[in-house]
Amino acid sequence: MYALLQPIDVLVLRQVSALIEALPPLGSVMGAVLTADLVKTAIPLAGLWLLWLSPADRLDDRLRTILCSVIGLVASIAAGRAGQLLLPFRARPLFDPTLAVDLPQPGLAIQFDGWSAFPSDHGSLAGALIAAAFALSRRGGLAMALWLLTLVCLPRLYFGLHWPSDVMAGLALGFAITTLALRVGLPRSLVARASRVIARRERQAVAALFLVSFEIASLFASTRQLGRSLAGLVSAD
Repeated sequence: MYALLQPIDVLVLRQVSALIEALPPLGSVMGAVLTADLVKTAIPLAGLWLLWLSPADRLDDRLRTILCSVIGLVASIAAGRAGQLLLPFRARPLFDPTLAVDLPQPGLAIQFDGWSAFPSDHGSLAGALIAAAFALSRRGGLAMALWLLTLVCLPRLYFGLHWPSDVMAGLALGFAITTLALRVGLPRSLVARASRVIARRERQAVAALFLVSFEIASLFASTRQLGRSLAGLVSAD
């Protein structure tokens, strides 16, 4: 499958490189945001919260949308990571000497060695955020898509972290999962129960949602690192 996609992927990557190199300031911006979770995903998540907290809907309907969106976001990240682990391995463009890709921080290459490129988990998160925003506002969805495609997807192509088909597959995966979560929804009885719990434990609920949002913005990097550390301690014993 990857072999069939490769000629198109290489062509698109070279076009992206030519476009960005023709605008040197754009290349500098791409390098600055490549590892900046605040810019890449935390700001879009803050924008999504602004849409979620709009007073346009009844409280229970708003809560249902928030819960379904969070489920879609988390499931999209998990699906993207599962695809990288379970599907046939695909090396990243930055390890292809014919493409001559240079990372803004050379040490980053070590993090991606042996880590399959397909599908893009950042692409999965971006697709999920776009779907969640479009469910509430067409204008918000368009703004979300423009931000994420420019500041999340484009740098990952330019610096060779992903092939274009990796990103497209991730976007489609995240968009489909979150759209499905929003359409299937949650039983009203469950939403009503959650509403009662939040009403009783409002501060704790806000704190929990903040932590979940923080981890979503970093694709659960802290949780994964903690899990690896704990696994290492267990295996050492």
